[in-house]
Formats: sequence, C-alpha cells, structure tokens
Amino acid sequence: MTTPENPRPETEAQLEQVLRETEAAVADLRQELDRIQSERLQRAEVDRLEEHLATATVRWSVVKEFLKVMVQELRGAQNSSPGQQSNGTDPKHDLEGA
Repeated sequence: MTTPENPRPETEAQLEQVLRETEAAVADLRQELDRIQSERLQRAEVDRLEEHLATATVRWSVVKEFLKVMVQELRGAQNSSPGQQSNGTDPKHDLEGA
C-alpha cells in the first residue's frame, strides 16, 4: 500500500528528475540574469564615458601643470653657473664684498 509518506519508487524517481531539470533551468536563468546585469552595467559606464573623459582631462591638466613646473625648475638648475650655491648666490661675489 502506498501512503503520502512512502510514495512509490517510480514516483520518487520522477520527482527527482523534475527537481534536477528545474535546478538546471534555474542555473541557466541565473546565468542569463548575470549576463543581462553585466551588460546593463557596461551600458551605464558607456553612457558615462563623457563624464569619465572630462574627469580624465582635468587630471591630465593637473599632471601637465606639474610637469611644466618641474621642467622650469630643472632648466633653472641647469642654467645656473656651476659655482653658484644652492641659495642662488655666487661665492665669488660674497668674497668680494668681504
């Protein structure tokens, strides 16, 4: 005799098969959902590309200004005479005044 607590073995096998198929379908749906969400995020970033470029431009302008200052400082150091002290005074001139 079959009772709800003890279903027939063939019914159990059928239910397990349905569960396996359902779990596989859920896994496929999750994978598709992940792909759709990833594409949505990529589209959002592409839509913000102009904003990203504007931010990058600002950053590059800061780098450009920094490099400009550094080049000026390096050129100033190269153009100074070899006998000139780090404070910008000429040691010969200091001796003449003494």
